[in-house]
Amino acid sequence: MNTVKESIAPPSKGKPKWLRVKLPVGKKYKELRGLVDKYDLHTICTSGSCPNMGECWTEALPLS
Repeated sequence: MNTVKESIAPPSKGKPKWLRVKLPVGKKYKELRGLVDKYDLHTICTSGSCPNMGECWTEALPLS
């Protein structure tokens, strides 16, 4: 007869602060996000839930 031992892991404290992604903010991000939503565009960033999307879109080239 085989017996299985269960190991109980200590509760997770979540991700370390240095690994957490900050929420995107800024005029450029909001403007670009608005265009993507308005025209129902599909980007690799949104499809892949890229954690760097806020950083990239905040540094985007001027839209006008």
